[in-house]
Amino acid sequence: MVRKKSTSAKARTRKRAYERKKTENRVNRSWRKLLLIVTAVNKFLRLRRCDIAVACSTSDLNTSQS
Repeated sequence: MVRKKSTSAKARTRKRAYERKKTENRVNRSWRKLLLIVTAVNKFLRLRRCDIAVACSTSDLNTSQS
């Protein structure tokens, strides 16, 4: 026969489950933040490279036309 769980034991189980779920959500959130930061940095670097390339090509054109 299975013993009958007390109300406090059930509450404890629910509390532990809630804590577990909370830490999992925190981990997922941190991974999402990290992913967003990495994509933002990559985008910034890509745009910077394009701006530098455009600036160099326009200065090259100006010197060649002179």
